[in-house]
Amino acid sequence: MYQREFNSFLYYFRGMSSASLIKCSHCSEWNQYQTKAGNCNKCGHILGREETAAEKESVRRRSTPIDIRIPINADDGAVVRILKHVFNFVQLIFIAVISFFIWLIAASPG
Repeated sequence: MYQREFNSFLYYFRGMSSASLIKCSHCSEWNQYQTKAGNCNKCGHILGREETAAEKESVRRRSTPIDIRIPINADDGAVVRILKHVFNFVQLIFIAVISFFIWLIAASPG
């Protein structure tokens, strides 16, 4: 927090006006404004351009993990809930075994 204010002070003190600073819309970092095609020094986001709704949705989808488990509802019957638990457990074991073999192949030399 203080570093950002200190950097802003240094820019102003060197003779640059506050109009030559631009705030990144992605990470809120202050950057020296050079051209409209400039990138943020911290996150690399293009300065002076707002994200579209499709870009925000794409970022949201990439940041949310995929849940492959079968949801177990409270209104399911006892047999159905047991079968769903068993299937989720078998699925977990399967993923663990496949992940182990992938790790084994990746860790082996050559």
